[in-house]
Amino acid sequence: MFAGPMLAGKNLNGYIDKGLLEVHNHRQRHDALAAEMKERKFNHSSPLPAFEVTISGKIDPNKSLQDLCERCEKCRMLNR
Repeated sequence: MFAGPMLAGKNLNGYIDKGLLEVHNHRQRHDALAAEMKERKFNHSSPLPAFEVTISGKIDPNKSLQDLCERCEKCRMLNR
């Protein structure tokens, strides 16, 4: 979700403010999600660019799930 904006040089503060991004854990979370996608035979085509790691942000699990369900029909169906 963040690779595209990062590659485009976009500011990620909105994601941090909304509880959707922890910069210091982003690489680990991205790699885990990419592995899960490959395991499920989904297409993963968003390599994560290099970025400066700072301790910033805190994930809000409820907001994260809400955002995921807004973006993914399959996720909406699974979380009804």
